[in-house]
Amino acid sequence: MTPDEIKSILETVISNKIRYYWIYILLSVILALASVFLVEYFMNKAKNIATKQDIEVLTKKVEEIKSEYIKQIEVFKANQLLKNPKKKDLYDKVEELRVLIIKGKNENVFNNWEQLSSKMKDVMISISTNAIFNDLYHERDLIENDHNIMARNINEGHPIANFDSTVEALESIQIKLMQ
Repeated sequence: MTPDEIKSILETVISNKIRYYWIYILLSVILALASVFLVEYFMNKAKNIATKQDIEVLTKKVEEIKSEYIKQIEVFKANQLLKNPKKKDLYDKVEELRVLIIKGKNENVFNNWEQLSSKMKDVMISISTNAIFNDLYHERDLIENDHNIMARNINEGHPIANFDSTVEALESIQIKLMQ
């Protein structure tokens, strides 16, 4: 090889080395950015998993406390009802009627109009004949109105009317009895 050829080869290597040097810098920057992104991504992912687990634990504890609180309220309500037998009797009648109506609505059938009518009348009479239930007259009137509409529909051969206002009145009675 001649010195000119060697010189040419060396110049080519040196010029290529400088050209490749910029590629190495560019690749280094890209890899550094990618590694920073991946490290940050996995740190956030781990943080989110830990937060999710913490939320699950806290939610479970809140639900347990809520459940215990509801149980205590129900015990308190039951004790309040037991103090007054008339209230307890009315509460039981109202609950029985409410369950009968809801069951009939869910099945979309009221097989025993006489039973339903009898229970509605029993609730209305209990409210009307006891002075301690004076604050329930509005609810009694709603039940009576629905009863009359249903009786008229039965006599005319129409389907039994909607019980929504009766169910709302029964639930209102139960709430007021618990106070």
